[in-house]
Amino acid sequence: MESLERGFEFTPELGERLRGLRLQAGLSQNAVARMMGRLGRKSSTLISRLESGKNRCPTLGLIADFLKACGATFSDISDVLDQYTIGSPVAGKRKRKRKPKTREERIEQVKRYGASLRRKKRLEDRLFELLMDKELPEGTEVKKRIAEFGRNCFRARERTRRTAQEERGKLLARQGIGKSEADRIEQAMAELFQQMDESGELDRNSVVDAAGVVDGRVKLPNVKKAERRVNEQYLYKLGWRRMARYYLMLRIQNEMRDKVKEMGVEDVRPYLGLVPSIFSIAAETEPSADKRNKWVEEQIARARHKESVRQLIELVFERYEELKGTIPPRPEDWPGIASPPPKQWCFPSSNSRK
Repeated sequence: MESLERGFEFTPELGERLRGLRLQAGLSQNAVARMMGRLGRKSSTLISRLESGKNRCPTLGLIADFLKACGATFSDISDVLDQYTIGSPVAGKRKRKRKPKTREERIEQVKRYGASLRRKKRLEDRLFELLMDKELPEGTEVKKRIAEFGRNCFRARERTRRTAQEERGKLLARQGIGKSEADRIEQAMAELFQQMDESGELDRNSVVDAAGVVDGRVKLPNVKKAERRVNEQYLYKLGWRRMARYYLMLRIQNEMRDKVKEMGVEDVRPYLGLVPSIFSIAAETEPSADKRNKWVEEQIARARHKESVRQLIELVFERYEELKGTIPPRPEDWPGIASPPPKQWCFPSSNSRK
């Protein structure tokens, strides 16, 4: 079906006639543009394109404004208007139906996507190792900026060296990371890019079973970002530390049952109820800290049997100092990236908690 719209061909003779009328009026292109009400930065370009015939479809209003600015009328160009011809009808555009992809085309598409995921996974693995490094700044937001900088550096290696330098400047302009950290990230990305380039991992080919993915027998890997893995690893370590502290508190509480009975106390339950608070102050303060001494004096002052409470506090503090090595350190002091807890951090057996 043909479109109802028709194209008009602007002849060079008409453009030359318009230019002659402007020169006859002694006006520049900028002056004509201002008199026509075109005050934009590219207004003179509009007049130039009109006079040179590059504007193939000018409106009659535009030509009328030009003539009025030059003090002319349509009668001055009537002899060349007959050459202002109508072009042939323009064929209507139809949407091409997208052909369904064949199995072979889908396999090739999966291969390209699989190669992209493989490169992405290698990149996120390396970033994860870097973000776990203790020498880099701490903090979730800083980790995100460092990881994004690493990704941008890797992408820049695929594009140009100049882009990498621009990303470096953006990172250094922010707070939280300095030149030495930027050097380290950029060097790591350069090494990773070189390794993948030499091994052929930057090629579009993939070792993934693309046919298996298309047929539903194989699934492509899910690539986690490095900073998310760092956060999960931190929560994992923190969970081990909290659980180890909890089981150690239960162990000491059970041990204090017999100790309190030896003091000649008939009802041991109130004393055992104090053990969690004593354990917490032992874990959160140093032996000679003022906060610990103040807390101990407050507990003894409120107790009915002051001497028994004092002995209980001393026993819990002493036992905690003996067993505190079984509690994992803070997450940032945990050795290794994803190493399992050492044996001395494992929870006590069920017999020790009875």
